[in-house]
Amino acid sequence: MVLAFITQFSQAQENAMRFSAALTHSESGFFCQSEHHQSWYYFPDADVFAPAEFIGYQDIGADYCPSDNIDELLQITDVLNDWFYLLDRNTSMYQDLALRLKALLAQPAGQWHDETTADNLKIYVPLAEWVVTHYPDDITSEYYRHSGIRTVLVNGYERDPKARAACIEYYGCACYICHFDFSKAYGEIGREFIHVHHLKEAALIGDEYEVNPIADLRPLCPNCHAMVHRTRPAMSPEALRSLIDENLS
Repeated sequence: MVLAFITQFSQAQENAMRFSAALTHSESGFFCQSEHHQSWYYFPDADVFAPAEFIGYQDIGADYCPSDNIDELLQITDVLNDWFYLLDRNTSMYQDLALRLKALLAQPAGQWHDETTADNLKIYVPLAEWVVTHYPDDITSEYYRHSGIRTVLVNGYERDPKARAACIEYYGCACYICHFDFSKAYGEIGREFIHVHHLKEAALIGDEYEVNPIADLRPLCPNCHAMVHRTRPAMSPEALRSLIDENLS
């Protein structure tokens, strides 16, 4: 079967998220020789890593195992260069991501291989225009990962970019509480900048639930986002809106 190259950044990110989920299952085709790959791509909005070979083609499934053809890898790299750039190994970002990747591949289903060393390892990150969130949505010390309908407690909020995008598409990029719009205040640099707040508290979320971007998420500016988390449990956006009205009236 002839595979077609991806044509959109979102396709690469979706492939990377599937790869990340499959890393916990060593029988998956996605796991095939994952420890040998030397060119890894990091997706900050989903907080996942994936090798070039697993993200460059459309419609690949969990049984996909890439070839080791160097010409094929070079073609994939050329495609991905439209959206990514290679990190300088002397930067702190590279060092941090390299340590995280090593820890990822050291997990039970993974394996850190001698070929994937600091001398050989290449890490690519998206160009600025392909990163949705340039400022963390994290406020509290308890965060959640929601990918599809699977939710597990982790140490970082690995947000689902589709849920975030759907929330913003419905509510817009202005703060749901104070209506501050970063693009109106700061121009192009503030375009599409906003936090996304999860309404559900930790105690109310089970092992699995379906994230509803309209019912569960709200776009909030950093100030309002911090204020709703000043109480335990977090106050509702409507309650904070009432406080603003009372104090400014």
